[in-house]
Amino acid sequence: MENVFRDIREARAFQDFEIFTLPASRIIGKEVIAPLNHGKNPVPAVWETFTQTDEWKNLLALPRVIPGASIGWTCDYVAATDTFSYLVAMHTPAGTPVPEGMQFRDAPQTLVAMGKWGEEINGIVKRLKKMGFATAWGDPGCGWNAELYFIEELENPPPKPNRASCRNVVPCKK
Repeated sequence: MENVFRDIREARAFQDFEIFTLPASRIIGKEVIAPLNHGKNPVPAVWETFTQTDEWKNLLALPRVIPGASIGWTCDYVAATDTFSYLVAMHTPAGTPVPEGMQFRDAPQTLVAMGKWGEEINGIVKRLKKMGFATAWGDPGCGWNAELYFIEELENPPPKPNRASCRNVVPCKK
């Protein structure tokens, strides 16, 4: 992959939309299975309860690919049940040891589009198309997207143009 994009480790709070290179990495966290279009969404309750535990404090101590940020990692959609896996997690360097009781996913090196605060995934996909890019969701290891939470933005939220109280990250390709 030609390295013409900044490394995601340079991403910071309060910046605009940008495409970054994401190095091979490991997502480590607490997993929940969530319904896509039916039933009660368990994700908010997991954020609320899990982030109050010692397990969360252990995750905060891990090295991170994106400094000062945690993620909500969405992956493993199952059409038969219309469900997906969601990890309340940290995005760590590849090979990071997984603490006992935590789940993980490994992600290959790829390009990613990081939306602005409040920008929903559909807006990111539209921007990508205008720039001659596409999502990489069909590529091996890229069947995911993530909510990105910079601590600085959570403590001092920017005005949000839509309804997302985070940034969204989508794997992409030229």
